[in-house]
Amino acid sequence: MVIWIQRIFLGFVSLLSVQITFAAEEPVQPSEQPATVEEPATVEEQPAPVEEPATVEEETVRVIKVKPIKLEDFNKSPREKAIEAAEKEAKKEAENGEVDDTKTKPAPKAVDLVDPEVLRREIDIADIDSQDVEIGAFYGSMSVEDFGVNPVYGAFVNYHVTEDIFIGASYGQTTTELTSFERLSGARLLTPSQRDLSYYDLSIGLNLFPGEGYITKNWTFNSNFYITGGVGSTKFAGDQRFSLAWSAGYQFVILDWLAFNAEIEMHQFEIDILGSTKVSDNVSLQAGFSVYF
Repeated sequence: MVIWIQRIFLGFVSLLSVQITFAAEEPVQPSEQPATVEEPATVEEQPAPVEEPATVEEETVRVIKVKPIKLEDFNKSPREKAIEAAEKEAKKEAENGEVDDTKTKPAPKAVDLVDPEVLRREIDIADIDSQDVEIGAFYGSMSVEDFGVNPVYGAFVNYHVTEDIFIGASYGQTTTELTSFERLSGARLLTPSQRDLSYYDLSIGLNLFPGEGYITKNWTFNSNFYITGGVGSTKFAGDQRFSLAWSAGYQFVILDWLAFNAEIEMHQFEIDILGSTKVSDNVSLQAGFSVYF
């Protein structure tokens, strides 16, 4: 009996254990939840922006009043202009009533402005003296037609009437050579005393291009180009002959009382030594110095 009870108890226990085992092996299914329905997205309606009417920019025209400039303003120094501006400002404040009578304002203090001092470089250039009389001497060569080229020397005096015009007198002398006819034939047409040629003339001169001459970059001298023309007398071959004279020259002022002159001069007169009368053209090239008194 006891054995049967044990068997029943063991069978019950084994049956219970089997049920527990099946219960443990059975998978747990998740609980089903109802699907959520997505709500449609709500679009927020925003009012359309109202466009503001375009503003038209108005062009403004500025009227600028130009204050006339007086000539006397240029003659005022910077200090005078500053003081005058301060006085005008004080007067304007007094007219507008901005000045407090209870308080006395000190007078504007004058500002000492430094006026620029431009130092000019002094250049010592020789200038013709205030005297108008010029005396000089010259030496050169004179070509006497048919009588060769010979040395010539002489002197001259000029009086400067104005800065551009002067009158003058000159004297010159030379000794001529033998002519080609005399050399070939051996005959002598003139005596030794008759071969001396001397002349004097009166002329008027004109200064054309006064200017400056440069020897080096540090030496500057006054210079002048001039022309002259006049009449005179020429003594040659024993006769006194009427002559015309004109010249062109260049003057170089070395000191205020000393000048150098270079000149080319033409003398014309009639001559009949060789048989027929003709005009003799005689050119001289000369240079010399002159002083002023």
